[in-house]
Amino acid sequence: MPSPSQLPLLRGPTRPAARAAVRSVLALVATGAFLFFAVSLVPRSPATVARSHHSSDDRGHGKDCEAEDFTKTTLKLVDESTIMKAVPGDGIRKFEASDVTGMGWDSVLVVFDNSFRIAKVGSYAAQATENTLLTWPGDVGEDSQFEGITYNTSSDSFLVVQEEIEGEDGQRRAIIFDVKIVGDAVQVLDQCTSEWTFVKENKGFEGAAVYTTTNGESLLLGLCEGNHCAGGKEGRDTGHGVIVAMEKAIDKQGVCTFVTKSKVKVPSSANFVDYSAITIYNNSRVAISSQENSAVWIGDISTSDSGEVEFSTGKVYDFPRNDQCDMIYCNIEGVYFEEPHKLVAVSDKMKKGGKQNFKCATKDQSIHTFALP
Repeated sequence: MPSPSQLPLLRGPTRPAARAAVRSVLALVATGAFLFFAVSLVPRSPATVARSHHSSDDRGHGKDCEAEDFTKTTLKLVDESTIMKAVPGDGIRKFEASDVTGMGWDSVLVVFDNSFRIAKVGSYAAQATENTLLTWPGDVGEDSQFEGITYNTSSDSFLVVQEEIEGEDGQRRAIIFDVKIVGDAVQVLDQCTSEWTFVKENKGFEGAAVYTTTNGESLLLGLCEGNHCAGGKEGRDTGHGVIVAMEKAIDKQGVCTFVTKSKVKVPSSANFVDYSAITIYNNSRVAISSQENSAVWIGDISTSDSGEVEFSTGKVYDFPRNDQCDMIYCNIEGVYFEEPHKLVAVSDKMKKGGKQNFKCATKDQSIHTFALP
């Protein structure tokens, strides 16, 4: 084998040609760097900026987080806590919150669809002494299917609504419990069924509120979860929300029923895929939330000249988004007016099986307070 010194030299370009080639390469690199720098300095048009901050989820109304009216259409977080942090668990590992209402001036009551226990929350501080889980008579740890709770001024009691239960006749109806809070326990005063029936399992009343008409009628407003008060494809036909106005009646045998007085349309401006809660403040201001849209419609409620319940056009507000404009309050199931411009809300457990984005987990099973713009 020849030594390295004996190997033939690999001939390349001459020294002047090599220098010229290097200069050409350096010129190309400099030109590319200049163009990249120049393009980066060109300001994007407002439309381009807006598109980069749009919600990627159509259920979020195609929200634009760079829009000029963003702060006027988005709720602002005041405070929040996981329910597990706020109340003593008593062995309960999941808190699938489904509705909330006020109790006096300093506490709220939260119901869960996976438990008969009702949380009384007076502070978001961890295990605060004023927070507790109220006991329900005969509770053996089963799922409750509670979807609504509201204060009834006419009886100074609370109405707790089970979404729907199949009766002996095969019809699915809501069950309404009339209850009082005695110490740390719930006392059931009465148990009624709704005259209104449902055709699909787990698509019953998702929220409830009591409204007194100008004629003095005390009506229980049952908010249907699906549009057209239906399930399936029809139930997702946005902007066709339904409220069933009911009045309590007792027959000669002492059996009580919430009979249907009227079927009330939710304003089409509440253009939601679903409806998760309803609350009324001072018998005049109303809020209706949507879990899938992560939004709440707020307007006015009144009685027409003919005695029917009616709503104003109202306005939609979105729950806060993350820095990518994504929905993070994905499971809002209950809302309550703490003040005219402040809402308390509760979140259910995130849906399993990949049905929701992982970002939804950060706010589930929690209680929140939001300020309106």
